[in-house]
Amino acid sequence: MKSYTISKSEVREVLDNISKQWPKSIQIGKLKGIRVVEVENIGKLLLSEGFMAVKLDRIIIPFLQSELLRFF
Repeated sequence: MKSYTISKSEVREVLDNISKQWPKSIQIGKLKGIRVVEVENIGKLLLSEGFMAVKLDRIIIPFLQSELLRFF
């Protein structure tokens, strides 16, 4: 597993991809310091404050979490 923070230009690229792939009703806002965690042979987790997504090849999928997970 490998973890790193992407550059501002890479953040812009991620936001551009999201705006093309996700419904217009989803508002992301500004993202700073996106941390990438590479999961071997599977994909990448994209993490920032209040934002989590999974990147598989060129597709970025919102990470859906349950409020119930916070209790465990």
